[in-house]
Amino acid sequence: MRLAFLLASLLVVFGSCTDDNPVLFTFPVEERFILPAGLNIFTRHVFIERDVIGRYQEALSSSQFSDADVIEIQPGRARLVGVRGDEFFGNIDEVIISVIDRNNPDSKREIFFREDVRLNEEGTLDLFGSLSEVKDWVSGERFDLEIVFIFRQVTSVTQELLIDLEFVAKGD
Repeated sequence: MRLAFLLASLLVVFGSCTDDNPVLFTFPVEERFILPAGLNIFTRHVFIERDVIGRYQEALSSSQFSDADVIEIQPGRARLVGVRGDEFFGNIDEVIISVIDRNNPDSKREIFFREDVRLNEEGTLDLFGSLSEVKDWVSGERFDLEIVFIFRQVTSVTQELLIDLEFVAKGD
């Protein structure tokens, strides 16, 4: 009897955790980034990418929706892609990408992350999206990103990366 009650309780709890807002459209954001050689393991390495081109307005105009229809924008998927195709990511322990408020540089919101990167990771590094609502942050023509790296080994070569992000616009 207790097991049945526990299972019913879990069903109610997990059943109520659904996202009620349907996806209206998605839009990509891409930014090229240089990860220099010689970065050590003792520091959080913080890089600021300014004036990243937002694609929200472009995606909105090609959809049948208006800005008023979009209730929220959430991070979807993201990945770091080696431009040469053979980049090694096993020296990275953690990566965090945040969007920065252009009017208040001290204010930022984490949008993508990856912890405990596999030691043999190469080519493409998939990141996880956070549950942040970022419509006010990424709906403009341009926005700023903060990229934080924590390394487990010193970077031995300079790597040219493509930061490939996707955001999800949701509505009623």
